[in-house]
Amino acid sequence: MVRKQILTAKFKGLRSRIIPKAGEKLGRALKRLPIEVSGGLPVLALENSRPDHDAVAEISYATALSAGFDLRAADDLVIPAGEWRLVDTGLRLAPQDNKPVARLRLGRTGFDVVAELQIRPRSGLAVKRGITVLNAPGTVDADYEGKIMTCLMNHGSEPFKITKGDKVSQGVFALAIRPHSVSVSDTSRGQGGFGSTGH
Repeated sequence: MVRKQILTAKFKGLRSRIIPKAGEKLGRALKRLPIEVSGGLPVLALENSRPDHDAVAEISYATALSAGFDLRAADDLVIPAGEWRLVDTGLRLAPQDNKPVARLRLGRTGFDVVAELQIRPRSGLAVKRGITVLNAPGTVDADYEGKIMTCLMNHGSEPFKITKGDKVSQGVFALAIRPHSVSVSDTSRGQGGFGSTGH
């Protein structure tokens, strides 16, 4: 028991001397690096894309921790079995006051952080009716100014009827990293295609 206490005391002593010194060295090293940060956290907002439908008022998150919000149809529509249709959500991205990008440069390399709106399927529609977003996840870039549409595919055996106001998909705001430059060299990887690394 006494030996354990002595070892514990020695370890605490080493930790109290080593860790602060390592932290100081790391801090000094970071200060010497040519790090440049510009811009702010990219933030997107939505607005109505048509005067006859207040789609913004219908935006909602199902729970307190939901990542996605409901996207609703702005028109009545029928999607035949085995076909797909573009469904207008009545929304578009609001104009940006500033360029929605944060830039981090570390020496000669770095990356931009850009925002996007992802359009994803609703799990209930997929499981119960075979309805999914054909290009899931669809990406709406921050500088896209047109209507936000959902490309719905009917994998079911019956026509899928949509009534104005129905929840048809969900939107998720996300951040993406865009490298300033990417250098790719030839390697042995990529020669075998799909499944080249085994099962």
